[in-house]
Amino acid sequence: MKHVFAILVLGLICVSGVSALVVEESLDTPLRSSEKMAFEDAVKLSKDIATGNNEDAMGEASIECPEDNHPSFVVMNISINSFWLADAKSPNDKRYSGTINYSLKCSHDRSGGGDR
Repeated sequence: MKHVFAILVLGLICVSGVSALVVEESLDTPLRSSEKMAFEDAVKLSKDIATGNNEDAMGEASIECPEDNHPSFVVMNISINSFWLADAKSPNDKRYSGTINYSLKCSHDRSGGGDR
């Protein structure tokens, strides 16, 4: 009986008008020799993600969103990370990269009809 109730509740949640899927994702920039270069790469990548011009983000959208959806991207934050190379011998062996955290939202376009 507990299982039937749980299935009914899950069914109600699915049917109750959840019209958009939101998925949190992240992308990293390549390692750079300076924090400034990593930041510049991260800013460019975040702009490309936000405008839908990033191939990796669009690839993820094609997996997460059905064909009748139109994805949108919102960059939540950018962080700059520092890494020491495995064989580091001096401060010059430090590398930097950026991580862009963003949300992918798939909203159903009801103007085209369909069964949803």
